Amino acid sequence: FSRHEENGLQRQDPRFIEVVLRCAAELAPANQEGVVHCLGIIGPEPSGRVEDAVIAALRSPNFRVSMAVDHLFWNMQSPRLKTALVTMLRDPDAEMRRRAVWALGIFGTDAEKNPEIPDLLIAALKDPASRGSAAYHIGEIKDRRAVEPLCAVLFEREGQRDVIQALVRLRDDRAAHPLLRLVLDTTQDEEVRKEAAEALNRFDLAG
Repeated sequence: FSRHEENGLQRQDPRFIEVVLRCAAELAPANQEGVVHCLGIIGPEPSGRVEDAVIAALRSPNFRVSMAVDHLFWNMQSPRLKTALVTMLRDPDAEMRRRAVWALGIFGTDAEKNPEIPDLLIAALKDPASRGSAAYHIGEIKDRRAVEPLCAVLFEREGQRDVIQALVRLRDDRAAHPLLRLVLDTTQDEEVRKEAAEALNRFDLAG
């Protein structure tokens, strides 16, 4: 594929597109990392087949392939991809939901183009499988509307540390009391309680 790139086929040459799409459909998952790279070179095109192939790669059983797709989303975003990811939020497979939330979080870094993403991430906090990914990106986006939803799941084991770190990054005093309750809760994991205590030290509680 590198020779094709040098020849300028990133300009959506139809021959290149057909070769890449055929490889995406026919190659075993273990051999698809290079295909994902080429899908990113092509980018969105009118038929939508490239974006469909990207979503199919995100569902790959090969974790390295799905990770390659994650990197691709930093530079390749489109309404078709976003719609497909939102649909994946309802997937019965917990891992697929988690991958969709992580990808949507990448979209959410551009708040002007994707203003609906924070609401999707906040809603995903209710899903134990997706909670850690949602909390991480909420911390990145720093949407303070998420403080109370984060506090509501603070005592749940799934994604707990990501929830704590999201609250640290949001730095909202409403989180102080729930964090203190977590520190004092002896039924919680000792390391989690220590992390909550460290998080509390980041708050100004003098007032």
